[in-house]
Amino acid sequence: MSHRVALLCTALVVAVFAPARAADEKDDKKATQGTWAYETLEWNGKKIPFNQIKMTTVTFDGDKFAIKIGDKVTSSGTHKFDSTKSPKTFDATVTEGEGRGTTMLGIYKLDGDNLTGCINLTGRERPTEFKTTENSETVLMTAKRAKK
Repeated sequence: MSHRVALLCTALVVAVFAPARAADEKDDKKATQGTWAYETLEWNGKKIPFNQIKMTTVTFDGDKFAIKIGDKVTSSGTHKFDSTKSPKTFDATVTEGEGRGTTMLGIYKLDGDNLTGCINLTGRERPTEFKTTENSETVLMTAKRAKK
């Protein structure tokens, strides 16, 4: 179960960061930099208990991301944004760790220090709304900017 949760967390890592417009890209990119702590995680319509995700964080540094459980990096890679869509979209390519070689498709919204992302783990289709359903291979997460 912990590997599955780590993969889910990896998928959600990138969902947070996409610029609203070309002019706003630098502002959004800057706003999402740093470390975010997971608050909720739902997979295939089922909520994952907080005690299974409480040590999970995602860190954004430029166009790269790294997901950690505690001090251990479980997945890392790069992400691309399309700020012309509504909701904002992203593609996350896992280059190291769990899910390596996978490009996951997602949507996100950023509200100050709160981040919501929804991502399809298979890379076959992009979610169109912030929800998951049974057998959808979709993850929904919320995260809060970690305090320094």
